[in-house]
This record gives sequence, C-alpha cells and structure tokens, in this order.
Amino acid sequence: MIALAYPVNKVDWTDDVRKFADESLAIAREQDGIEGAMAFRDPSTGDSFTLILYRDQAALDSAQANTEAAEATQKAAREFGIDVAAMQPRVFTEVIAYL
Repeated sequence: MIALAYPVNKVDWTDDVRKFADESLAIAREQDGIEGAMAFRDPSTGDSFTLILYRDQAALDSAQANTEAAEATQKAAREFGIDVAAMQPRVFTEVIAYL
C-alpha cells in the first residue's frame, strides 16, 4: 500500500469547501486502485490534509497519469480559494503499522 498526502493550509472550511471535499473523496472512492481516502483538519489552525491510499505503485502511477481529473480537481480547488501551488503531495511507500 502507498499513501499520498496532500497538505492544504489555512482554508476557511465553509459548507461549500466541505462539499468539495466530500465530492472529491466520492470520486476517489470510484477509482480503481484506491483503497481509501480521508480528509483531516485542525480547526485551531485551519491546516488540513487529504490522505489517499493506493493499492500499489501501479495504481498511484495510473492516478497520477490521469491529468484530466487532476486539472479538474485543481480548478475546483482554486474556485474555493485553496492554494493549489502549496499542495505538493508527499508519497509514503512503507507501511510500518497496520490495523
């Protein structure tokens, strides 16, 4: 399993942004190779991140090659005031604990 974490800083979590997050996770749920996706937020700072779990490297590569979906997501994020340039994902390839 491979995890991809997208940090999103200082977002005003309005109902519209929550709806965007819910819709984005629903789309991710339908993608082949995605084992799970979650969005987290610290209400005291406004910082948040999205964590997407991929079955394997091939699933991650396939998702990253889907530029049309990525561009649509980035466009929608910008409409909600999310700093897309700051969303530099980190990839975690080693599972050290699993429940």
